Amino acid sequence: TTFAVLTLASLPPALACARNGQSTLIMAGLMMLACVNLSEQRRSWSVFWATLAVALKPLAIVLLLLAPFVDRRLAGRVALGLVAVLALPFLMQGPGYVVDQYMKFGQMVRASSHCGMIELWAQPFSVLGLLGVNVPESAQTVIRLIAAGAAIALTRAARLRSSPPRAAEYLLAISSLYILLFNPRTENNTYALLGPVIGLSMVATLALRRPSRGEIAFLSVLLALMAVGDAVVRLFAPEGEHIWMTPSVATVFSLYLIHRIFFRKEVRASVRPAELGEPAGDIIRGPHAARRGSTAGVR
Repeated sequence: TTFAVLTLASLPPALACARNGQSTLIMAGLMMLACVNLSEQRRSWSVFWATLAVALKPLAIVLLLLAPFVDRRLAGRVALGLVAVLALPFLMQGPGYVVDQYMKFGQMVRASSHCGMIELWAQPFSVLGLLGVNVPESAQTVIRLIAAGAAIALTRAARLRSSPPRAAEYLLAISSLYILLFNPRTENNTYALLGPVIGLSMVATLALRRPSRGEIAFLSVLLALMAVGDAVVRLFAPEGEHIWMTPSVATVFSLYLIHRIFFRKEVRASVRPAELGEPAGDIIRGPHAARRGSTAGVR
């Protein structure tokens, strides 16, 4: 059931991204590997996968920087991973060339941020612009910094209020949502990150002793909107103005996630791990935990 739900949740939003051959899917897979290994307390491997994701697509740095707030023992490994990523190019090219590339990377980041102001992208500030509310660039920067602090606080709260494996799931969700909602140039295809995250919440709800039908229906609607909502909006919206659907779904899911972290007491079903095919409650845990016979997630 877990595999089926997560597969059905992940594939539809990822199809357009796969068709375009974007590196977002590789980044998403590496982020998931990092969280799986973190849930199994394989800390070095977790940082390795997260660092590799950053090397391939720098947006993944959100997960890498939030990870120590789930497990403080990751801090040293994260610092070492970032140094390795920055130093590795010096082994491949001359120092002058590498430094020049880093300087141009900084220029590109600033130009990309400005581009997010003058064009429509699948992020909340563009949606507000469609509604006639234009937020100045400086104000957007301040809001993103505040949101970064909120993401840190939310990650820490998730760790304090849930088991380590569940906290790893929340880390994936919080990182993905911050990337989607606060990157100035988020594309619709980038929302392939959101499918697995909503799927994890769906599986977690199904594993409750008394699953809420209303909650399952709510998450099912979000997944349906992720799968076909943007295509439907394109039929009616003017060119370029269809971008409001996916950030709206992500915003609604963010509110749901906050509620789940602070107000949900998750009582797991009383079943043996063999009946679920994996430890109950440790949905994100991989086969390594199963081979060790871990039942830490059973409540």
